[in-house]
Amino acid sequence: MQETARKPGKVVRENGNVTAEFAKGGKFIEAEYYAPMLAHAAMEPPAALAVYREWKSGAWAATQNPQGARDAIAQAVGLKKEDVTVNVTLLGGAFGRSRSQISRSKPQCLEKTGKPVKVIWSREDDIKFDVYHPSQRCT
Repeated sequence: MQETARKPGKVVRENGNVTAEFAKGGKFIEAEYYAPMLAHAAMEPPAALAVYREWKSGAWAATQNPQGARDAIAQAVGLKKEDVTVNVTLLGGAFGRSRSQISRSKPQCLEKTGKPVKVIWSREDDIKFDVYHPSQRCT
């Protein structure tokens, strides 16, 4: 896998001419970083609170992607996106997470109870069901 990662990638956008700039000389600093496949493993277990009403839904979660959480909730409960509000909590959870705890928790499982539903993952479930980062190499 590391050998494949070192091969040139597909250029999707090109701004300027890197080769020409490097040819001008100067000081070059090179480094290689490697991160194995791993879970986020935030300090505290992921948690969220969601409430459903026939006309609106709301959620409170530590998320870096409230729009994604809104879309997932709207699709799961059959509402328009405009009728779902995701309130981002000021502390806790989501350290390095690109998905919300709600969307990770499969919102289709949230029953339409008309009462708030609180979801807290155990440490074991968080590690077992996390969306793992793939191995990465940056140079």
